[in-house]
Order: sequence, then structure tokens, then C-alpha cells
Amino acid sequence: MSRWIIIGACVWMVVLGGAGLFMVTGWEGRSAVASTAITTATPTNVAESQSQVRQTQATQQAYPGWLNIPVGCTIGRDCWVLQQFDHDPGPDFRDYACGARAYNAHKGVDFGLATDNDMRRNVPVLAAAAGRVLRLRDGETDGVAVAQGVGAVPKGRECGNAVILEHGGGWETIYCHMRRGSVAVKQGQSVAAGQQLGAIGMSGKAEFAHLHLGVRYKNNPYDPFLPGGMKPGACGSVGSLWTPAAAAALRYSPLDMVAVGISDTRPNVAGVNNGQFNSFTRRDADALFGWVLAWNTKAGDILRVDIQDPSGKALLSTTQKLDKGYRRHFRFAVKKKSGAWHSGNYTVTATIQRSGRTPVTRQISRTLKLR
Repeated sequence: MSRWIIIGACVWMVVLGGAGLFMVTGWEGRSAVASTAITTATPTNVAESQSQVRQTQATQQAYPGWLNIPVGCTIGRDCWVLQQFDHDPGPDFRDYACGARAYNAHKGVDFGLATDNDMRRNVPVLAAAAGRVLRLRDGETDGVAVAQGVGAVPKGRECGNAVILEHGGGWETIYCHMRRGSVAVKQGQSVAAGQQLGAIGMSGKAEFAHLHLGVRYKNNPYDPFLPGGMKPGACGSVGSLWTPAAAAALRYSPLDMVAVGISDTRPNVAGVNNGQFNSFTRRDADALFGWVLAWNTKAGDILRVDIQDPSGKALLSTTQKLDKGYRRHFRFAVKKKSGAWHSGNYTVTATIQRSGRTPVTRQISRTLKLR
């Protein structure tokens, strides 16, 4: 038996039966609204002319593989490429791999953290290449777009706390949404590749903790994964501006599971984003909850959540086929108490499987100890 509950912009589905109770919520729309309004460049049409494409390809040859990863974290472990550059010329969106990891008119690459609470770790934002600080801004409050809505962000400050570097030859890189008070450089300063510019934050029109990296050549935005633009019928990165080491670490992923946890109280996405619901301390708890955060789920994905007790016995194993995908997806499963909770390690494992021409499997686990 299942029941749908619609609360505001969130959809909850309750499924009764089987090994336990499964709850799910997802939210759609633009997960972040990144802008380079800190600058005065005139917006350009997404569809480039053939002459522009030829010019870009020639420029690539002069600057082969020059961009490094712009964040001081491990891609796929504690930070992820969550949103890509949009190559669709119309109201839809399409990333360089012909996937859906973008939103309409997004002209950059978003390097995100698992939760907003992870912003407190002061994850460094790094210069992707050597250059000179052309412009910067600091002092913008983090989280305004979430707490008050994107409309509360002043016009011209959508990029939040930011740094623009110029690299010569018409190339610039833009670093948006940094944490308030974290900007560590001065205007006119020369910086080395990998030098810290600030820390990942949520300033401007950021609705989750991330760095928006923009790349421009002569005031035109370019995708560092595909600076020559998309060709009809072609998908994939050709002529990447990333260094070989960066390109290897930034291999395209159509789906990411970014966080999983165990709690002895019922979790919610706001609390998880704030670092809560990751403890198991009450022996008298009525239930045990396993939760997961994922990005870019699709209808048809198979999601499984397992909880094991200290002896390795399965307390809960719940599998569901998603009938709708979400850009960001939060879900939890619950095992009601049937006896005393024993001391030892409890492990929750979440797995998503996606079938199709290119099958995808992602898995994430976490273990907490009840003393």
C-alpha cells in the first residue's frame, strides 16, 4: 500500500509493508543559480558561429590542458561535480555528455559538497591556473537564497563572494559563491596555480554549498570539458582544457550518491543539511533510520537501503524503483525496534542501479557504534 503526500514543493511517498517503512522526498528546479554578474561583460548567444568555434579550437592548441581542479577536496569522496555547463541553445538543458547534469543557461561547472554543514570545514577554493586577480568581492552573507529566497539576493551580486583571475591571451576564470570572509587574495595580486583564493560557501544565489567555476575567452563563456562547443550528434569531452591529472579525476558521472547516515530519530533534509541525524546513542530508541542523499536520480533507478546489526545480520533491506527523478534526492528507511538494540557497529548501505545502454551502479556506506 502506498500513499502520496504533497507538501509545498516536496513530494513524500509512504510505502507500507515489507521489511520496514520507506520514506522519500525530492526537490526539483534549479539547485543553484550561478551568475557572473560581478563583471560587466555582455552576455553572448549560446550558439556560437563557426568562426568562433574555429577560433576556440585554435586557442585550445595554444593553451592545451592548463586548468587544474579548483577545489581542495577529493572528487567523488568529499566533493563532486554536481552541475555542468548547459550546451542547449533553447529552454532545455544538456551537458557535454548529452546528459541532464545542467540547468537552462548555466554557464559554468559546480563543485559541490555533500551538505551545507560541510561548508564549515572551510574547503579551499584554489586557482585553476596561474594568473592575476582582476576583480574580487567579499562580505556577502551565506545562505540568503535558501533562507529568504533567490529574490532577496541583490541584483549584480548573484555570484556572491567571488574572484576573477586573468590568465593572458584573453582567458579568465571566475570563482563564485565563496564563504563570507574567506577571500584570501587582493586585487592586482599574482597567484600561482593551486594557490588558495577562498573557501567554498553559499553566498549570492547559491542554494547549496558549492563553487561555481566559470571560464571565459574574450568575454565569451566556455565549457572547460568541451570548449569547442557541441557538434550535432556528438557527445563527450573533446579538447578538454583540464590537465591530464584533472581530466582523469573529473571523469563524467551521470549519478552521484554524496551522503548516507544512521539516526535514532526521524531525519529530515533540513537537519541533514545542517549536520544532524548522524548519531545512534539511545538504547531505548523506538526505531533506527538509514538515510541517503543523491544527485541526478532518474525514473527507473533502483534504490536499495540495507541496515546491518553488529553481528552482520540484516535488520532491514528495502528496494524500490523510482517513478520520478530528482536533481537532488533525499530518502530514508526505518526499522522499528523488535527487541533490545545491542552494542556494536551498525552499518547502513545505500545502492542505486541504473539500467540502459550504459549501466550505472553507485554505492555508499556508513558505520556508527552504539556503546
